[in-house]
Amino acid sequence: FFCREVRCVGTHPVSGGGFSDIWKGTIDDIPVCVKVLRLFTADKAGQDLDCYQEALVWKQLQHPNVLPFLGVNEDLLAPSFCLISPWME
Repeated sequence: FFCREVRCVGTHPVSGGGFSDIWKGTIDDIPVCVKVLRLFTADKAGQDLDCYQEALVWKQLQHPNVLPFLGVNEDLLAPSFCLISPWME
């Protein structure tokens, strides 16, 4: 569930939206997507719970149009929470 071996590629995200930034990363030289959730409140514990819930739901999804969930990382871009999935070109 935790991806501690993930590393970011570059010094800036490749894309972003209203609630997260997308970084290109690697796990053992395999490209991955690092979705870095933005923190909007001082309630880190509540946001962590929301992130874990999203991760648990995504982990259970299996559909051809949904990328597989690889794991989470809390240390890579702390204090932000990262969700890891395969990289799509």
